[in-house]
This record gives sequence, structure tokens and C-alpha cells, in this order.
Amino acid sequence: MPTIARILELAPVSCMLANNYKNTANPFRDGVPRSATNQATLIYIYWKILNKIYTLDPTHDGLQAPANYLWELEQKFAFKAANIVDGGGGGQVTPIVPVPSAIQFPFYIYSSDFESDGVTYLNSKIAGVNIALFINEYVQQFFPGTDFTYVLGGGFTITAPGFDANSFSYTIRVERYFAPPS
Repeated sequence: MPTIARILELAPVSCMLANNYKNTANPFRDGVPRSATNQATLIYIYWKILNKIYTLDPTHDGLQAPANYLWELEQKFAFKAANIVDGGGGGQVTPIVPVPSAIQFPFYIYSSDFESDGVTYLNSKIAGVNIALFINEYVQQFFPGTDFTYVLGGGFTITAPGFDANSFSYTIRVERYFAPPS
């Protein structure tokens, strides 16, 4: 049995929880007893009277019996009320933290970003990601396996005939697409 001070501390929150229970419960589905319709009111009345007496004289002999009755009224909601009063009532939302090595899609690369062979682009941040290439100077989309191949460790080598970043100026949009790996 908690102390009188603890019972009085939990009573306002228990009153609110009892009222919410009364307003949201379905008497046919949840089997809400008739006494639940007045429970919030009874908790409030007993809390108001006991709190007044306890404030004037915490050692008054007549406090224990009504405090025990108040505890019985709020007991159904006491655990949840204690959780709210003690600061643990809302749970926790885990923030979404972006992975530092992740890259924003789409992104653009240029002829100057290619290796010295003019067809290979290396970037470890795109390792294991399905990508499609859109080259401004071509009219079609480049797909893996037919127009380029993935480089182990991140990157790609363009295998389309006639592509050479050393000889021509290209602007390439790299898009992520969600498909089974090729």
C-alpha cells in the first residue's frame, strides 16, 4: 500500500485516465461496469477532500481509511498514472539518423569524374546499390548489363559503344532504382 502522499500524487492523473476510459470504452464490447461511469468523479471528490485535510494536517488520524478507499478507486489506473507522474509515460520515438556514407540520389557526374580510361567511374558510396544512368548526350537510359557493368567496391564501367569521357563532354544523372540486383 503506498503512502498517503503517493496516493494523493497519483489521484489527478488516475482521474484523467478513468475519465478517458469511461469516454472511450464500449459497454457492450469491453464490459464496462456501471461503477466506471462515476469513477472519475469519485476519485476527484475523494482527492479534493483528502488533499485539503492532508495540506492542513498530514498527521490527522482520520486520513488513512479514506486514503485507502481512494487507492482502491484509482488502483485500476495506478500503474499507468505512476508511469506518467514519474516521467516515463510517453514512450520513446527513435530518431531517423541518415547513414553518413549514404549518397543522395539522383546525383550528377561529369566527364572529369571518370578515371583515366574514360569509361570507369569509382565511388564506394554506391556499392551494392541498383542504379540507372541517364546521359544527357544520349537519347536512352543506360541499364546495367547491357550499357554498363558494376565495379566491385562501388562504381561502374560504361560498355556502350563509342562512349569515351576523355574525348567527349558528358553530363550523367545517376538514379537509384529498386529492382533485384543484376
